[in-house]
Amino acid sequence: MNSSLNKNSQIQINPVVKWCKGKRHALIMDLSKQRFQQMPLGVVYLLDYLSGKPKNITQIQNMFQKQREQVSSYVDYLIENGWITTSSDKNQDRHEESSTSTHRVIQSLYVKLDGQTSLEWLSRIIVGLRKHNVVKNLIFVISEQSDLERLSYLDAIDTTSTLGFQSIGLFITANDYYLESHRALFSNIELIICDSDFKERYLSKNTEDESYKIIELSDILDVSVNRFTCDFFSYQKCVDGSKGMESLYIDLNKNVYPHPLESSYKLGQAHTIEQLETTLKSSKANIYQKVSKNKVAKCRDCEYRFVCQNPVWSRSDREDLYSEPTNCNYNPIKGRWIN
Repeated sequence: MNSSLNKNSQIQINPVVKWCKGKRHALIMDLSKQRFQQMPLGVVYLLDYLSGKPKNITQIQNMFQKQREQVSSYVDYLIENGWITTSSDKNQDRHEESSTSTHRVIQSLYVKLDGQTSLEWLSRIIVGLRKHNVVKNLIFVISEQSDLERLSYLDAIDTTSTLGFQSIGLFITANDYYLESHRALFSNIELIICDSDFKERYLSKNTEDESYKIIELSDILDVSVNRFTCDFFSYQKCVDGSKGMESLYIDLNKNVYPHPLESSYKLGQAHTIEQLETTLKSSKANIYQKVSKNKVAKCRDCEYRFVCQNPVWSRSDREDLYSEPTNCNYNPIKGRWIN
């Protein structure tokens, strides 16, 4: 063990550090530095022991007598990375997640329009929704268009462009190839969500002249170490579910769903902002937003579950919110990725 430590050195866990136990490995998460690292399972037993009152070196050695050498190496490594601290440390990172906001967070509001959609209704929904929610992105869901519908989208984009969204964008499905003739829709947006086929056919040739960002659906559904997120908000969402709906989708009939690809789970309706607020407070909405990775089949055995942002709508059984995802190639039982 580190020679600078004496028997009376008090050791405790840095409050920004969290950990997760899988079947074969453990994961340590530094939420402040947004860093995570896979570790042996033995580290979890040490961290669990240290999670109460601070312990001194003698207590640790007595607790893990049979594994003293291994545990000593864990202690040294954790101290070296700042994940556990000693009583002599003067500059411990005490940053913790702020929970003072009473607003729910909706990352993206998806809305489908047609020639009959009232822009006055759309404005009332957006303004009313923002009284109690942080709505970051506004995404228009494109369906097959007549010229009248195309003008509705152009008007809607123009109307909402001054409302302070981080991004206004389009969600385009695989069959929307007719949009090539409607490129005016692309001129005042920051984001396009589409499948790889649409991107290859119609967007790749012209991206140098456009200001929008392209996100492929395959990227959203990509479960890999490079796509994992380690921060306070993401960690809390994976453990306890979201503080609000991650996204909302309002279709042509004013039906409300968690996402355009979640049509089997209707939350309610949004003919008025009052009706939408009632929908967001409903038991179905509460159940959906509280889905925890600790309860999802397969995920609950995985050490990566608290950094993985794989959405609920990627599940295998549409009738079971806790069924395992269809798009994950990691085997937590064997502790390895499957090609």
